[in-house]
Amino acid sequence: MIKQFKEIFRITINSNKASPTPPIGPMLGQRGINIMEFSKDFNNKTKNFKDEIPIPINITVQKNKSFSIALQKSNSIYHLKQMSNIDRGSGQAKHEIISNVKITMLYEFVNLNYPNLSVPEKIKKCKSLISTGKSIGIKFI
Repeated sequence: MIKQFKEIFRITINSNKASPTPPIGPMLGQRGINIMEFSKDFNNKTKNFKDEIPIPINITVQKNKSFSIALQKSNSIYHLKQMSNIDRGSGQAKHEIISNVKITMLYEFVNLNYPNLSVPEKIKKCKSLISTGKSIGIKFI
């Protein structure tokens, strides 16, 4: 089977912050991607997002050096830290609680970001986020 593309790679960029500066510029340049075109395309796709949200993207580079960008969901740890107003997680998560988050706030977050899930799936997502939050020292009340 002949590949239709040259390469697929993943990178995380803050929303509205794509620019030709390192590390993004050299990473794209070595693959033959037009850096300014990529920056404009990415910034246009993320213009409705809140600034500074880290967004993982998959970039598919075609053999003719054209590219396509597929935005992914941002990291759940980032959102948990935003909800609890902390910059970094606890070094000793089981012994040191650094913040509290209400479970109702977490459920509202899941309703906003995952509207297509059924109620049992939303509950599973909440449980998953609770265990992730506990691993960085967040207590859910």
